[in-house]
Amino acid sequence: MRRFAGIFVLAALTMTAVAQDAAPALVREDSATVPETVQDKPLPDLTKLLERAKVTSDAMQELTKSYTCKEVVVADEFDSHGNRKGSHTNEYQVFFVEKHEIHQHVARDGKPLSESDKKKEQERVDKLIADIKAHKVKDRDGIQLSALIKLATASEPRREMLNGRPTIFFHYKGNPNAQAHGIVEEVMKKLEGTIALDEQEAAIVHLDGTLQENFHVMGGFLVNVKKGSRFSRDASRINNEVWFTTDLKYHGDGKILLFKGFDGDGSIKFSDYRKMRTSVTLLPGSQVIGEDGKPIPNLTVEPQPAVPASVPKPVTPQK
Repeated sequence: MRRFAGIFVLAALTMTAVAQDAAPALVREDSATVPETVQDKPLPDLTKLLERAKVTSDAMQELTKSYTCKEVVVADEFDSHGNRKGSHTNEYQVFFVEKHEIHQHVARDGKPLSESDKKKEQERVDKLIADIKAHKVKDRDGIQLSALIKLATASEPRREMLNGRPTIFFHYKGNPNAQAHGIVEEVMKKLEGTIALDEQEAAIVHLDGTLQENFHVMGGFLVNVKKGSRFSRDASRINNEVWFTTDLKYHGDGKILLFKGFDGDGSIKFSDYRKMRTSVTLLPGSQVIGEDGKPIPNLTVEPQPAVPASVPKPVTPQK
């Protein structure tokens, strides 16, 4: 999920984030509490585990598109000269239409948008959805966490308990010689940190990292993110079927377009994950089909209003 208020380019590009000195969102237990039956078990082959993680991460990316959630962004904001103006909170309803992720703004600093702003936002979202349906919006490649795995070298595996589940932690370091495609992957090659994989499902449940050298785009004219900018991401299991991001936090230091400097923090929380309903229109006199594939005699369905496809009802934020 995106939306980083334009203040931390690294986080915006990787779509993952958390200050390393921040308190972790997940409950991490001391390794001594690992049950003996698990503790005595040999560590899995790291290469095979990472291969499983790639497959799992790609699958989770697809499952995300069938869910909607609430996104709360807390971020430092800056003026055009790079001076910090303060911190603001924005709330969004996030959902997918076809392959496109939609962020509908619903509140700012804990208060619902004004009626005029709400109307403008609804018009913007309606137009965006219409353009998507008309194939006027160009598909954008999704940023997948599995990309980091293929661009880094892994070492020092160990088993610990995380939220009561055996988890494999290991150190990673971006491989400067890896083949990268695009700006996002170029950033990933400059990261170093920790990845934690759920041992049973090979899902990425924690990721943190620090930029090991300055990152420039167009010689620093477009983007210049300084060494030491850092991030982290935590995920939780939803509906006992999929792992989704719950917390992102980050610290960034750099400049955009030479004059727009930033040196600030931010966090994003995702909650209220719900599966979206699909669109079904029942016509008058529609018949019910039995298990044998044939209509059931004398049994019809009265027409019901159609449910908007993939578009959830906006959530009214609590004051």
